[in-house]
Amino acid sequence: MLQRLKDFIITLLGCLCVTLCGCALAPFGFVFLVIFSIFFAGPHIYYQSTVFDGSALKARYVAEGIRMEGRVVRRWTENSGGDHGPTYHVAVEYHANEGGTQGDICYSKNFSLTQSMHEQRSLSLVRLPRFPTSAILFDSISGFDSDFPPSNKAGLVFSLFWTTVWNMIPLVIVMNSIDSCLYCSKLIGPIFVGLIIVEFFIGYWVAKKFRDKNLNQTIYGATRVSRSNLSQNEGKTRIQDDHDAGRHPLTYESFLEEEPLSGIKVAFGVVKDWIAVVSWALAFLYFLAAGGGHLVVSGIVLPAVKKRDLDKYDLPDARDITGTVVTSRSNGYAIVRYQLGSSTYKKLLQAPSWTSREGCCKPLVRNQEELSENPQLKCLPDRPRSAQLKCRIDRRDEESARKRAMICPGMICLSLQVLVLTALLSPVTTFRDSGDMQGSLGTFARVAGSFAAALLIMGGIGTFVEYRYFFLRHLLSGAKAVESNAHRTDHQEGPEGMFADEIL
Repeated sequence: MLQRLKDFIITLLGCLCVTLCGCALAPFGFVFLVIFSIFFAGPHIYYQSTVFDGSALKARYVAEGIRMEGRVVRRWTENSGGDHGPTYHVAVEYHANEGGTQGDICYSKNFSLTQSMHEQRSLSLVRLPRFPTSAILFDSISGFDSDFPPSNKAGLVFSLFWTTVWNMIPLVIVMNSIDSCLYCSKLIGPIFVGLIIVEFFIGYWVAKKFRDKNLNQTIYGATRVSRSNLSQNEGKTRIQDDHDAGRHPLTYESFLEEEPLSGIKVAFGVVKDWIAVVSWALAFLYFLAAGGGHLVVSGIVLPAVKKRDLDKYDLPDARDITGTVVTSRSNGYAIVRYQLGSSTYKKLLQAPSWTSREGCCKPLVRNQEELSENPQLKCLPDRPRSAQLKCRIDRRDEESARKRAMICPGMICLSLQVLVLTALLSPVTTFRDSGDMQGSLGTFARVAGSFAAALLIMGGIGTFVEYRYFFLRHLLSGAKAVESNAHRTDHQEGPEGMFADEIL
């Protein structure tokens, strides 16, 4: 009795000490979480959008995945309490064969869905061989192609912008103390660069741990469903304990047999992405300042030069080939695979679009041609990467007309930009002239004409860059050579072309 009382008192004192320590350190923990969220959120999002984006795992699901159907057994929603609205969840049961004498085993896994998918009775899943608990939604990889991964510009821009803004705060503090510190002005640059280096260094390891954690949740996320005649709790506990005993924590590099990234490669990638974001910012400022001139010049010049390039596909020596749509994406884009000789290529192509008006008072309607599963392509001689959709070549006149239709909005935008620049950059010469109305209008016209000419010149430079480094480069060299036998060989391909099927 005394021993039990002694143990109770020791346990109570231990709990009190832990509680007091937790209360004392809680403010510091909260402050640490706030600082971590502010200064390390940017690098964390950056790494998740670039080197740790999970493309290699998706590529493995696409290459080796086994397609199957799962049955929804439970639905529920969770309200976050904010303005984001509820999140929708389902529990899905599916069967998978681990080999051996056990046969098919039933598993259950939870998924987060969109509202439109929440009421479905069954979901299409895909899992990796030898990992029956690795089921994921087929929709999450249906449009993925490792040769043309989805764009990560939004996460990249947000992460670097967030990092830059929050690291300006120490610079402001240093600049305010310059008067009291002789060498503070020389420390601004090193402090800014040093903070960013430390944040990206720590953020790299944090993002790497999160990636490994998400990998284990994906591969081992499902649980077995007991069908034994034992009591329900006993059967589930026994089967789940046996199943968890064979699990080993996975790392991304070992699971996907990737070489670890070197520090120099990561640092080079960060610097390259910083330069890319700065270039996008300059491009945004360019369109903000000279967008009207660009629309006018491109509407006049690009239709003619693009039509001239597409006319070459009608020459007798151009080759007619048949492609296969690998994946379809939004806005009429599709990744098409085609073969020339012994080489296989993939290219991201867009179906032609045109505008039409059903009535004189009705708005313009944008029409997009739908691609078949085996679209017809044309390829220039001696340029195997120059494949283009035949339907787009046939509709090049309509596409040129749609581009020329941007001249009128461009003229309006150019006029507004000239007026704003004239009013802001030369108010003295335009509005405070000697009092002569005719002289003021003449000065205004000369200044406005100078700005208009400058904007048109800038628009011509931007049009040249768009044509030479975007349109022509993609048209003639946009395809990528791939291996023709890039699919897995340890199971037969199913009707989808890349997945074997297991139906519940």
